[in-house]
Amino acid sequence: MSKINNVSDLIADIHSLFNENLVSVISYKGIFFNTTTKNKLHENLMIVVKTINFDLLEKIQDQKKIWSKILPNPPIIIEKAEILSSLDIFPAEYMQIKANYQLLAGDDVFENLSITQENLRLQIEYNIKSKLMILREEIIIGSKDPKTLLIQSLPLFLDSFQNILRLNNKPFKNSEPNSIIAELGKIYKIDTSLFLKLHKIIEGSEKVNNQEMKQLFNKYLSQLHNIALEIDKLILN
Repeated sequence: MSKINNVSDLIADIHSLFNENLVSVISYKGIFFNTTTKNKLHENLMIVVKTINFDLLEKIQDQKKIWSKILPNPPIIIEKAEILSSLDIFPAEYMQIKANYQLLAGDDVFENLSITQENLRLQIEYNIKSKLMILREEIIIGSKDPKTLLIQSLPLFLDSFQNILRLNNKPFKNSEPNSIIAELGKIYKIDTSLFLKLHKIIEGSEKVNNQEMKQLFNKYLSQLHNIALEIDKLILN
């Protein structure tokens, strides 16, 4: 299809491009998202297929510019077998998709997926500890100031915090940062006021000088360390 005007056109073009190789088309929401409209997909798109080869990827590359009017981000292309065989590697990602997805076409491959809590716990622990190590390395390198490091890192940690809520079977009404922080504070003894303040700094609604930022960042590192230790001690039923 040479012209894509709405989401229906996009799905029709995907059907035409993939033919019998297509398994399903799924839209899913990340941690921060907007509302999907008829003529714009403000979400992520996953195209599940039977097999992937170089020719198929080249075809998608040719259509990328046409799709970009409706689809801001490039779609994830994955084989159905890959999903089923990687539940232990990407439990957080698949659990997040499963919690916020819509089947646009084909088979619902996420409906009966079984994701274990222990795999999720291990991934959360790894994500928090590895990102914390990277933050420390960045401070030693000294090429980025604390505010830049905060802007780059806090959204990633918020993603892990959301998965901690899932791990503890704590339902949350929305994925807004303030709500995630508040709910996490009900589970662990964290300084919620610190994280709320840090988020305001990222948004630009609160200003601090360099010395204050360094003090806040020191507390930020300490809080992340404590959260990682709590995840490590967590015993699942």
